[in-house]
Amino acid sequence: MPVADTSIQAYEELGHKEPIQIEKILAVMQHGKNYTNRELERMTGITISSVTARVNKLYKKGRVVLNCRRQCMITSKNVKAWSRWW
Repeated sequence: MPVADTSIQAYEELGHKEPIQIEKILAVMQHGKNYTNRELERMTGITISSVTARVNKLYKKGRVVLNCRRQCMITSKNVKAWSRWW
């Protein structure tokens, strides 16, 4: 299969995964808590690049909000933490 065909196939498969990944991220976010992208990665099993893309999309749609900057429990770095907008 030519490279262009595999790229198109990968893009089409992503389109089916995105809504599932979004719902999975929202499902693990509990009311009154905040989460870093790495924490969401660990909780959902979704790759960090996909978590970051989905959280950015949710933020732009107003479904999650930037809660604070805090130390991530996974990386120990000071990063953004997100909360679900109920």
